Amino acid sequence: MLTTLVQIGLVSALDRRGGLSIAVNGVLAVLMLCAGGASAQTDAVADLYGRAEFGAAREMLRQAAPEGNAEQRRAALLWQLRLSSDPEKALALCAELLEDDELPAATRVQVQIQAASLRFARGEHRDVLTQLLAVVDQHDPAPPGDVFILTGLSYWAVGQQRRAREMLASVRVDDPAFVWARYYLGMIGLAGDDVSLALRYFESAERNPLAQRTPALLAGQWLALQSSEEMRAAALIAERLDREHHLSLAAVTVRNELRLRDQDQAERSQRADTLQAQGAGAPGGLSGETGTGLAASTPPTAQAGRVSLQLAAFGDRSLALCYVDRWLEEIPEIRIDRSTDPRGQLLYKVRLGNFMSRAQAQTEARRLRQLYGFDALIVDVSS
Repeated sequence: MLTTLVQIGLVSALDRRGGLSIAVNGVLAVLMLCAGGASAQTDAVADLYGRAEFGAAREMLRQAAPEGNAEQRRAALLWQLRLSSDPEKALALCAELLEDDELPAATRVQVQIQAASLRFARGEHRDVLTQLLAVVDQHDPAPPGDVFILTGLSYWAVGQQRRAREMLASVRVDDPAFVWARYYLGMIGLAGDDVSLALRYFESAERNPLAQRTPALLAGQWLALQSSEEMRAAALIAERLDREHHLSLAAVTVRNELRLRDQDQAERSQRADTLQAQGAGAPGGLSGETGTGLAASTPPTAQAGRVSLQLAAFGDRSLALCYVDRWLEEIPEIRIDRSTDPRGQLLYKVRLGNFMSRAQAQTEARRLRQLYGFDALIVDVSS
Protein backbone atom coordinates (compact mmCIF):
# COMPACT_ATOMS: atom_id res chain seq x y z
CA MET A 1 0.00 0.00 0.00
CA LEU A 2 2.83 2.41 0.85
CA THR A 3 4.51 1.85 -2.52
CA THR A 4 1.19 2.39 -4.26
CA LEU A 5 0.63 5.71 -2.47
CA VAL A 6 4.11 6.91 -3.41
CA GLN A 7 3.29 6.09 -7.03
CA ILE A 8 -0.04 7.88 -6.65
CA GLY A 9 1.83 11.00 -5.64
CA LEU A 10 3.92 10.80 -8.78
CA VAL A 11 0.93 10.08 -11.02
CA SER A 12 -1.31 12.71 -9.41
CA ALA A 13 1.41 15.33 -9.52
CA LEU A 14 1.72 15.14 -13.28
CA ASP A 15 0.02 17.68 -15.48
CA ARG A 16 -2.28 15.45 -17.55
CA ARG A 17 -3.83 18.07 -19.82
CA GLY A 18 -2.36 16.95 -23.09
CA GLY A 19 1.30 16.08 -22.87
CA LEU A 20 4.15 15.25 -20.59
CA SER A 21 4.55 16.84 -17.20
CA ILE A 22 6.12 20.26 -17.12
CA ALA A 23 6.97 19.86 -13.44
CA VAL A 24 6.46 17.23 -10.79
CA ASN A 25 3.64 19.07 -9.03
CA GLY A 26 1.81 20.00 -12.23
CA VAL A 27 1.63 23.68 -11.19
CA LEU A 28 4.13 25.13 -13.67
CA ALA A 29 2.22 24.80 -16.89
CA VAL A 30 3.49 27.60 -19.12
CA LEU A 31 7.07 27.05 -20.19
CA MET A 32 6.50 28.76 -23.49
CA LEU A 33 6.15 32.33 -22.23
CA CYS A 34 9.26 33.88 -23.72
CA ALA A 35 9.21 37.66 -23.94
CA GLY A 36 8.65 38.76 -27.51
CA GLY A 37 8.34 35.19 -28.79
CA ALA A 38 4.70 35.31 -29.88
CA SER A 39 3.81 34.78 -33.55
CA ALA A 40 0.72 33.95 -35.56
CA GLN A 41 1.66 30.26 -35.38
CA THR A 42 2.21 30.12 -31.63
CA ASP A 43 -0.89 32.24 -30.99
CA ALA A 44 -2.96 29.73 -32.97
CA VAL A 45 -1.37 26.83 -31.08
CA ALA A 46 -2.09 28.57 -27.77
CA ASP A 47 -5.72 29.01 -28.80
CA LEU A 48 -6.06 25.30 -29.66
CA TYR A 49 -4.34 24.35 -26.42
CA GLY A 50 -6.70 26.56 -24.42
CA ARG A 51 -9.65 24.72 -25.98
CA ALA A 52 -8.04 21.36 -25.07
CA GLU A 53 -7.64 20.47 -28.76
CA PHE A 54 -4.22 18.97 -28.16
CA GLY A 55 -4.12 16.77 -31.25
CA ALA A 56 -4.89 19.73 -33.52
CA ALA A 57 -2.24 21.81 -31.75
CA ARG A 58 0.37 19.08 -32.29
CA GLU A 59 -0.58 18.77 -35.95
CA MET A 60 -0.26 22.52 -36.47
CA LEU A 61 3.22 22.48 -34.97
CA ARG A 62 4.19 19.45 -37.06
CA GLN A 63 3.12 21.03 -40.34
CA ALA A 64 4.37 24.56 -39.72
CA ALA A 65 7.70 25.65 -41.16
CA PRO A 66 10.28 27.16 -38.77
CA GLU A 67 9.34 30.76 -38.17
CA GLY A 68 10.99 34.10 -37.93
CA ASN A 69 13.57 35.12 -35.39
CA ALA A 70 15.28 33.14 -32.63
CA GLU A 71 12.64 34.02 -30.02
CA GLN A 72 9.82 32.80 -32.22
CA ARG A 73 11.63 29.54 -32.99
CA ARG A 74 12.29 29.14 -29.27
CA ALA A 75 8.60 29.64 -28.51
CA ALA A 76 7.69 26.99 -31.09
CA LEU A 77 10.16 24.54 -29.51
CA LEU A 78 8.66 25.16 -26.09
CA TRP A 79 5.19 24.44 -27.42
CA GLN A 80 6.47 21.22 -29.00
CA LEU A 81 7.89 20.25 -25.62
CA ARG A 82 4.66 21.15 -23.87
CA LEU A 83 2.59 19.01 -26.21
CA SER A 84 4.99 16.11 -26.73
CA SER A 85 3.71 12.65 -25.82
CA ASP A 86 7.00 10.92 -26.68
CA PRO A 87 9.54 10.92 -23.81
CA GLU A 88 12.53 10.46 -26.13
CA LYS A 89 11.47 13.35 -28.33
CA ALA A 90 10.79 15.48 -25.27
CA LEU A 91 14.29 14.83 -23.93
CA ALA A 92 15.76 15.77 -27.32
CA LEU A 93 13.76 19.01 -27.27
CA CYS A 94 15.01 19.75 -23.76
CA ALA A 95 18.60 19.24 -24.90
CA GLU A 96 18.09 21.53 -27.89
CA LEU A 97 16.58 24.25 -25.74
CA LEU A 98 19.33 24.01 -23.12
CA GLU A 99 21.96 24.56 -25.82
CA ASP A 100 20.39 27.99 -26.46
CA ASP A 101 22.63 30.50 -24.69
CA GLU A 102 19.89 33.14 -24.94
CA LEU A 103 17.25 31.03 -23.19
CA PRO A 104 15.88 33.12 -20.28
CA ALA A 105 17.10 31.93 -16.89
CA ALA A 106 13.65 31.14 -15.48
CA THR A 107 12.72 29.15 -18.60
CA ARG A 108 16.04 27.31 -18.48
CA VAL A 109 15.29 26.08 -14.96
CA GLN A 110 11.86 24.84 -16.02
CA VAL A 111 13.33 22.96 -19.00
CA GLN A 112 15.87 21.39 -16.64
CA ILE A 113 13.01 20.31 -14.36
CA GLN A 114 11.21 18.82 -17.33
CA ALA A 115 14.28 16.86 -18.44
CA ALA A 116 14.87 15.67 -14.87
CA SER A 117 11.26 14.51 -14.48
CA LEU A 118 11.57 12.47 -17.68
CA ARG A 119 14.81 10.88 -16.48
CA PHE A 120 13.26 10.20 -13.08
CA ALA A 121 10.38 8.36 -14.77
CA ARG A 122 12.97 6.17 -16.54
CA GLY A 123 14.66 5.34 -13.24
CA GLU A 124 17.80 7.38 -13.98
CA HIS A 125 17.95 8.75 -10.45
CA ARG A 126 21.67 9.45 -10.30
CA ASP A 127 21.48 11.41 -13.55
CA VAL A 128 18.68 13.47 -12.01
CA LEU A 129 20.89 14.20 -8.99
CA THR A 130 23.81 15.24 -11.20
CA GLN A 131 21.62 17.62 -13.17
CA LEU A 132 19.58 19.17 -10.38
CA LEU A 133 22.24 19.49 -7.69
CA ALA A 134 23.98 21.85 -10.09
CA VAL A 135 20.77 23.88 -10.29
CA VAL A 136 20.53 23.99 -6.48
CA ASP A 137 24.15 25.15 -6.18
CA GLN A 138 23.90 27.81 -8.89
CA HIS A 139 20.46 29.21 -8.20
CA ASP A 140 20.18 32.26 -5.95
CA PRO A 141 17.61 32.75 -4.52
CA ALA A 142 16.48 29.17 -4.00
CA PRO A 143 15.17 27.35 -7.10
CA PRO A 144 11.51 26.31 -7.49
CA GLY A 145 10.27 23.64 -5.11
CA ASP A 146 10.03 21.11 -7.95
CA VAL A 147 13.83 20.99 -8.05
CA PHE A 148 13.97 20.02 -4.37
CA ILE A 149 11.17 17.45 -4.80
CA LEU A 150 12.82 15.66 -7.71
CA THR A 151 16.19 15.80 -5.99
CA GLY A 152 14.72 14.51 -2.72
CA LEU A 153 12.85 11.67 -4.41
CA SER A 154 15.98 10.69 -6.32
CA TYR A 155 17.97 10.58 -3.07
CA TRP A 156 15.22 8.41 -1.57
CA ALA A 157 15.30 6.11 -4.60
CA VAL A 158 19.05 5.50 -4.16
CA GLY A 159 18.66 4.87 -0.43
CA GLN A 160 19.84 8.20 1.02
CA GLN A 161 16.87 9.05 3.23
CA ARG A 162 18.59 11.74 5.29
CA ARG A 163 19.54 13.71 2.17
CA ALA A 164 16.06 13.10 0.78
CA ARG A 165 14.48 14.65 3.88
CA GLU A 166 16.87 17.62 3.74
CA MET A 167 15.92 18.39 0.15
CA LEU A 168 12.19 18.00 0.68
CA ALA A 169 12.33 20.15 3.82
CA SER A 170 13.96 22.93 1.77
CA VAL A 171 10.73 23.74 -0.10
CA ARG A 172 9.35 27.07 1.09
CA VAL A 173 5.86 27.19 2.58
CA ASP A 174 4.74 29.70 -0.06
CA ASP A 175 5.94 27.50 -2.94
CA PRO A 176 3.22 25.63 -4.88
CA ALA A 177 5.25 22.44 -4.38
CA PHE A 178 5.14 22.70 -0.57
CA VAL A 179 2.15 20.38 -0.16
CA TRP A 180 3.82 17.64 -2.22
CA ALA A 181 7.08 18.07 -0.29
CA ARG A 182 5.19 17.47 2.98
CA TYR A 183 3.40 14.52 1.42
CA TYR A 184 6.66 12.81 0.51
CA LEU A 185 8.18 13.60 3.90
CA GLY A 186 5.17 11.84 5.38
CA MET A 187 5.72 8.86 3.09
CA ILE A 188 9.36 8.67 4.18
CA GLY A 189 8.16 8.74 7.79
CA LEU A 190 5.78 5.85 7.13
CA ALA A 191 8.50 3.88 5.36
CA GLY A 192 10.59 4.25 8.53
CA ASP A 193 7.67 3.23 10.77
CA ASP A 194 7.54 6.70 12.33
CA VAL A 195 3.77 7.08 12.15
CA SER A 196 3.51 10.12 14.44
CA LEU A 197 6.06 12.03 12.35
CA ALA A 198 4.22 11.07 9.15
CA LEU A 199 0.93 12.34 10.56
CA ARG A 200 2.54 15.65 11.53
CA TYR A 201 3.77 16.14 7.97
CA PHE A 202 0.38 15.27 6.46
CA GLU A 203 -1.45 17.57 8.87
CA SER A 204 0.95 20.47 8.31
CA ALA A 205 0.44 20.08 4.55
CA GLU A 206 -3.33 20.03 4.94
CA ARG A 207 -3.27 23.47 6.53
CA ASN A 208 -1.88 24.86 3.26
CA PRO A 209 -4.56 26.35 0.94
CA LEU A 210 -3.38 24.13 -1.94
CA ALA A 211 -4.07 20.97 0.04
CA GLN A 212 -7.73 20.88 -0.95
CA ARG A 213 -6.61 19.81 -4.42
CA THR A 214 -4.36 17.03 -3.09
CA PRO A 215 -6.43 13.95 -2.18
CA ALA A 216 -3.24 11.91 -1.76
CA LEU A 217 -2.73 13.70 1.57
CA LEU A 218 -5.94 12.17 2.91
CA ALA A 219 -4.86 8.74 1.66
CA GLY A 220 -1.55 9.19 3.47
CA GLN A 221 -3.34 10.14 6.69
CA TRP A 222 -5.62 7.12 6.30
CA LEU A 223 -2.65 4.78 5.94
CA ALA A 224 -0.90 6.33 8.95
CA LEU A 225 -4.02 5.99 11.11
CA GLN A 226 -4.48 2.41 9.96
CA SER A 227 -0.86 1.67 10.87
CA SER A 228 -1.41 3.05 14.37
CA GLU A 229 -4.71 1.10 14.64
CA GLU A 230 -6.81 4.24 15.05
CA MET A 231 -9.60 2.63 13.07
CA ARG A 232 -12.38 5.10 13.83
CA ALA A 233 -10.30 8.09 12.79
CA ALA A 234 -9.13 6.18 9.69
CA ALA A 235 -12.74 5.40 8.73
CA LEU A 236 -13.66 9.09 8.96
CA ILE A 237 -10.74 10.01 6.70
CA ALA A 238 -11.75 7.33 4.18
CA GLU A 239 -15.34 8.65 4.15
CA ARG A 240 -14.12 12.19 3.58
CA LEU A 241 -11.76 11.12 0.79
CA ASP A 242 -14.55 9.24 -0.96
CA ARG A 243 -16.98 12.12 -0.53
CA GLU A 244 -14.69 14.96 -1.66
CA HIS A 245 -12.49 13.18 -4.23
CA HIS A 246 -14.48 10.16 -5.33
CA LEU A 247 -12.83 9.76 -8.76
CA SER A 248 -9.27 10.39 -7.64
CA LEU A 249 -6.66 7.64 -7.79
CA ALA A 250 -6.11 8.09 -4.04
CA ALA A 251 -9.79 7.38 -3.34
CA VAL A 252 -9.78 4.39 -5.71
CA THR A 253 -6.72 2.99 -3.91
CA VAL A 254 -8.27 3.29 -0.47
CA ARG A 255 -11.58 1.80 -1.63
CA ASN A 256 -9.80 -1.14 -3.21
CA GLU A 257 -7.61 -1.63 -0.14
CA LEU A 258 -10.72 -1.76 2.05
CA ARG A 259 -12.47 -4.10 -0.37
CA LEU A 260 -9.46 -6.43 -0.48
CA ARG A 261 -9.35 -6.37 3.31
CA ASP A 262 -13.03 -7.31 3.43
CA GLN A 263 -12.33 -10.11 0.95
CA ASP A 264 -9.51 -11.39 3.17
CA GLN A 265 -11.81 -11.39 6.18
CA ALA A 266 -14.55 -13.17 4.22
CA GLU A 267 -12.08 -15.79 2.98
CA ARG A 268 -10.80 -16.41 6.50
CA SER A 269 -14.36 -16.72 7.75
CA GLN A 270 -15.23 -19.12 4.92
CA ARG A 271 -12.18 -21.25 5.67
CA ALA A 272 -13.16 -21.37 9.33
CA ASP A 273 -16.71 -22.40 8.39
CA THR A 274 -15.31 -25.05 6.04
CA LEU A 275 -13.11 -26.53 8.75
CA GLN A 276 -16.03 -26.50 11.16
CA ALA A 277 -18.29 -28.22 8.61
CA GLN A 278 -15.64 -30.84 7.86
CA GLY A 279 -15.13 -31.43 11.57
CA ALA A 280 -18.87 -31.79 12.14
CA GLY A 281 -19.07 -34.42 9.37
CA ALA A 282 -16.29 -36.59 10.81
CA PRO A 283 -16.69 -39.11 13.68
CA GLY A 284 -16.33 -37.50 17.05
CA GLY A 285 -16.37 -34.02 15.46
CA LEU A 286 -12.85 -34.46 14.01
CA SER A 287 -12.05 -33.61 10.41
CA GLY A 288 -11.33 -36.63 8.23
CA GLU A 289 -12.10 -38.42 5.00
CA THR A 290 -15.72 -39.02 6.05
CA GLY A 291 -16.41 -35.28 6.14
CA THR A 292 -18.36 -33.94 3.15
CA GLY A 293 -16.11 -30.93 2.49
CA LEU A 294 -18.89 -29.29 0.49
CA ALA A 295 -18.21 -25.86 1.93
CA ALA A 296 -14.73 -25.93 0.45
CA SER A 297 -15.83 -26.75 -3.08
CA THR A 298 -19.12 -24.91 -3.57
CA PRO A 299 -18.95 -21.22 -4.50
CA PRO A 300 -21.16 -18.76 -2.63
CA THR A 301 -24.77 -18.85 -3.77
CA ALA A 302 -24.80 -15.15 -4.57
CA GLN A 303 -22.22 -15.74 -7.33
CA ALA A 304 -23.78 -18.88 -8.86
CA GLY A 305 -24.36 -18.59 -12.62
CA ARG A 306 -23.06 -15.01 -12.87
CA VAL A 307 -20.42 -13.70 -15.24
CA SER A 308 -18.34 -10.54 -15.62
CA LEU A 309 -16.23 -8.90 -18.30
CA GLN A 310 -12.48 -8.90 -17.71
CA LEU A 311 -10.52 -6.07 -19.32
CA ALA A 312 -7.02 -6.79 -18.01
CA ALA A 313 -5.03 -8.69 -15.38
CA PHE A 314 -1.86 -7.64 -13.58
CA GLY A 315 0.58 -9.18 -11.15
CA ASP A 316 1.27 -5.71 -9.71
CA ARG A 317 -1.64 -4.08 -7.89
CA SER A 318 -0.34 -0.55 -8.48
CA LEU A 319 -0.52 -1.16 -12.25
CA ALA A 320 -4.07 -2.44 -11.89
CA LEU A 321 -4.99 0.67 -9.92
CA CYS A 322 -3.48 2.96 -12.55
CA TYR A 323 -5.46 1.10 -15.23
CA VAL A 324 -8.68 1.55 -13.24
CA ASP A 325 -7.93 5.24 -12.73
CA ARG A 326 -7.47 5.67 -16.49
CA TRP A 327 -10.97 4.34 -17.25
CA LEU A 328 -12.94 5.22 -14.12
CA GLU A 329 -14.70 8.28 -15.54
CA GLU A 330 -15.84 6.43 -18.67
CA ILE A 331 -16.66 3.16 -16.84
CA PRO A 332 -17.65 3.95 -13.22
CA GLU A 333 -18.46 0.29 -12.43
CA ILE A 334 -14.92 -0.88 -13.17
CA ARG A 335 -13.34 -2.82 -10.29
CA ILE A 336 -10.40 -5.00 -9.28
CA ASP A 337 -10.91 -8.65 -8.26
CA ARG A 338 -8.06 -10.47 -6.60
CA SER A 339 -7.22 -14.13 -7.23
CA THR A 340 -4.23 -16.47 -7.41
CA ASP A 341 -2.74 -18.31 -10.36
CA PRO A 342 -1.85 -22.06 -10.27
CA ARG A 343 1.56 -21.19 -8.79
CA GLY A 344 -0.06 -19.29 -5.93
CA GLN A 345 0.90 -15.84 -7.26
CA LEU A 346 -1.57 -12.99 -6.67
CA LEU A 347 -3.36 -11.60 -9.71
CA TYR A 348 -5.35 -8.36 -9.86
CA LYS A 349 -8.06 -8.66 -12.48
CA VAL A 350 -9.77 -5.53 -13.82
CA ARG A 351 -13.42 -6.37 -14.37
CA LEU A 352 -16.87 -4.89 -14.65
CA GLY A 353 -20.45 -6.04 -14.49
CA ASN A 354 -22.21 -8.96 -12.82
CA PHE A 355 -24.43 -10.43 -15.52
CA MET A 356 -27.01 -13.16 -15.12
CA SER A 357 -26.22 -14.66 -18.55
CA ARG A 358 -23.39 -14.79 -21.07
CA ALA A 359 -25.70 -13.21 -23.66
CA GLN A 360 -25.98 -10.07 -21.53
CA ALA A 361 -22.23 -10.02 -21.07
CA GLN A 362 -21.66 -10.41 -24.83
CA THR A 363 -23.93 -7.45 -25.53
CA GLU A 364 -21.96 -5.26 -23.14
CA ALA A 365 -18.65 -6.55 -24.55
CA ARG A 366 -19.72 -5.49 -28.06
CA ARG A 367 -20.66 -2.04 -26.77
CA LEU A 368 -17.29 -1.58 -25.04
CA ARG A 369 -15.46 -2.74 -28.16
CA GLN A 370 -17.29 -0.17 -30.28
CA LEU A 371 -16.77 2.69 -27.80
CA TYR A 372 -13.27 2.06 -26.45
CA GLY A 373 -11.73 -0.78 -28.44
CA PHE A 374 -11.71 -3.25 -25.53
CA ASP A 375 -11.41 -6.95 -26.30
CA ALA A 376 -13.07 -8.10 -23.08
CA LEU A 377 -13.11 -11.67 -21.84
CA ILE A 378 -16.31 -13.18 -20.45
CA VAL A 379 -15.46 -14.90 -17.16
CA ASP A 380 -17.21 -16.50 -14.21
CA VAL A 381 -17.08 -14.09 -11.29
CA SER A 382 -15.60 -16.80 -9.13
CA SER A 383 -12.66 -17.34 -11.48
